Amino acid sequence: MKAKTSRRGLRPRPWHALAVPSAIAMAVAVPGAAAHPSALQPWTVTGTVDMHISDYETFGSNETCNHRIPITNTGTTGTTSNYWYFGKCGGEIRVEIHYRISRDQSGKLSANGDVYFYEGASENTTDLDGTEHFNLPVPPRSSGSTRIHVANYAEGQPADFARVTLALNNP
Repeated sequence: MKAKTSRRGLRPRPWHALAVPSAIAMAVAVPGAAAHPSALQPWTVTGTVDMHISDYETFGSNETCNHRIPITNTGTTGTTSNYWYFGKCGGEIRVEIHYRISRDQSGKLSANGDVYFYEGASENTTDLDGTEHFNLPVPPRSSGSTRIHVANYAEGQPADFARVTLALNNP
C-alpha cells in the first residue's frame, strides 16, 4: 500500500513542475512578440491644430484669436508618443492641447488627450478653469478630426471659450 501512495504522490509533482514553467514562458513570450524589433516600424503623421479662442469682455468688444498650427508627429509602431501645443488670447487666456498617439500593427492610429483652458491675470496663469477629454481613432490611409469645446465653467463664464480642432492624416 505504501508504494502505491508514494507513486501517486510523486506523479503530479513532475507534471505540475513542467506546466508552471511552460505557462510562465508563454506569458513572457506573448508580450515580447508584439514588441519584436522587426515589428517596430517608424511612422509620421501630419495634420493641424486649429484654435478659435474667445475672450469675453464686459467693457468694449470681445477679443477673438485664431491659431493654425501645422504639425508633424512621429513615432514607432507599438509605442506611444506625446505632444502638446498651445495658443494665447487677450492677454489673459491660454489654451493647451496635450495628446498621445499610438499606431498598431494594422496601421490604425489612436490619439487621445485633453484640452486645458486657463484664464487669469496673464496668459501665463496657472488658473485652470476648464478641461475636456477627447479620443480620435484614424484608420490606415485616411484622415480624421475632432473638435473639442472647452470654456471657463469653473468661474461661470462660458462666453470665455475655445474650440480646438485636431486633424490628423494617417498615411
